[in-house]
Amino acid sequence: MSQETSKPLRILHVFASLDRGGAEGMAMSLYRNIDKTKIQFDFVVNNRDKPYAHEEEIKALGGRVFRMPAFKGPNVLRYYKAWDSFLKAHPEWGIIHAHHTTPAFIYLAAARNNGRIAIAHSHIAGYEKNIKSLIKIATRYPLRYIANHLVSCSKTAAQWMFGKKSSQTTVIKML
Repeated sequence: MSQETSKPLRILHVFASLDRGGAEGMAMSLYRNIDKTKIQFDFVVNNRDKPYAHEEEIKALGGRVFRMPAFKGPNVLRYYKAWDSFLKAHPEWGIIHAHHTTPAFIYLAAARNNGRIAIAHSHIAGYEKNIKSLIKIATRYPLRYIANHLVSCSKTAAQWMFGKKSSQTTVIKML
């Protein structure tokens, strides 16, 4: 099959939102500049009633935006089942790229269980010292073992999230 008639590789990016932030801006910059005949991005975000800042541009570029219920802790089983059903209904994604890392241990596990490549991406290199941050750290710890590939914005961000596995991380620096 020739490249002109083949479908692009679809990659699903997972964010909490698609408003104007650093990680979202980085993904949008990549998305604007990739060859969309070869690679196409789709996005999953937390459910809300109003559109996100980048949503219309994503649609104009050929991408799709899907909404999932937010992960709240006690809904861990429902959250996993929602992701499992969602991935079964959408076999077009071979790669799931996690930017929203607190619940990523759940949806990347669902991705792996559905035969997808799982990427965990660290965009930060620290946290506040409070109970909420400690819970986030605990939920991010398994990512180093669940993900097929580890990605970060810096060596410091890789070390913070992936610990001893940080040497196996691909650092992507945006200019």
